[in-house]
Amino acid sequence: MTKFFKDTIGETELFAKKQDDLSTQVNGFIDKSLLQNTEAPREYLGASLLGNKCARCIQYTFIGTRPDKPDTGRQSRIFEIGHVLENVVANWLKNAGFELQICDESGKQFSFSQANGRIQGHVDGIIHDGPITAKYPILWECKTMKAVSWRDLVKDKLEIANPQYTAGLVPTHTVNDQGKVVPIKEVKP
Repeated sequence: MTKFFKDTIGETELFAKKQDDLSTQVNGFIDKSLLQNTEAPREYLGASLLGNKCARCIQYTFIGTRPDKPDTGRQSRIFEIGHVLENVVANWLKNAGFELQICDESGKQFSFSQANGRIQGHVDGIIHDGPITAKYPILWECKTMKAVSWRDLVKDKLEIANPQYTAGLVPTHTVNDQGKVVPIKEVKP
């Protein structure tokens, strides 16, 4: 190997190291900012937690016990990306000809409540009509996941690939003929 080639490799490695240091620093400031802007703790059990394999986790959450380990900035970034992608996918669906409603009449996200408000959940939207033959209205739930989880979902279907998602999607509610999110017991056959 020539001296020039060795020097060039060394400079490239040094440049890459400086870029990694810069990325780490930038992400550190982003994470710090995200963690300062956290939401107040929920006073209810979120429907997405119902399928959690750990009954103790569900119980502790239900009684309001704070986690020993707080969320990390990286976790906050992942959730924020999911919210942004939800809006992107909603626009794709609308542009493709689906009649998607993502807010109720008051402009808030569709929500539901059980057990005197101790269990609550949100629905990403309701598809009222579209270019495919389907029984409308349809509850729309947008989930993002890493590639390996998506492959498992396609291979094994949702119930097996991610029981927690399954339990949180539509455990107690559906859409009635008027396009309202209602408890399943209120839907007439």
